[in-house]
Parts: sequence; C-alpha cells; structure tokens
Amino acid sequence: MVMVTDRARVALKGALSRSIDDAEVGLRLDVSDDGGLALYPDRAKAGDEVVKHEGNVLLVISDDISRPLDGATIDVAETPEGDRLVVSKPTVSPDEAS
Repeated sequence: MVMVTDRARVALKGALSRSIDDAEVGLRLDVSDDGGLALYPDRAKAGDEVVKHEGNVLLVISDDISRPLDGATIDVAETPEGDRLVVSKPTVSPDEAS
C-alpha cells in the first residue's frame, strides 16, 4: 500500500478541484512515456488502490504500479521551482532482505 501524507492529499485535492468536478474522478498515478511517474484524471477500475480524501476519490493507483510502490510515501517537497509531489520508498539493506 502507498501512504499519502496529509500535505500531499491537500495538494492533490487542490489540483483536482481546479479542473474536475466529479467526486468519483481522481488522479491516476501511472508510468509516463519517459519512464517517470505521471498523474492524469481517471476513474477507479477493479483492482486499483484508491486513496480518498473527505469522501472524494483523490488518487487511483493500478495494481501494476501499486505493487512496486508498496511501502512508498507520497509527500510534498519544497523546491526552488515550488512545491512538488515526491515519492519516496525506504530502501532495504541486504541484511534486512534475508
């Protein structure tokens, strides 16, 4: 499961509210053409991990993305270009993996 911080939930809700007026449409986290991660509006499908905020669908993550991101956290980081969503996943040392 992917953890989404409160700060990231507020940022995602703000992005959604500026362009989407449907409580069942969230932002889908998917792999972009360049191999990074991208967000785009979409409805949840069977097998998706769904993150809700205040009763509305906020983030939709398909199973093929959710599994590799299991244990990751989505948060907001301040950068010189402004606030950005960041995904971080704790690394497992070789001693912990066995």
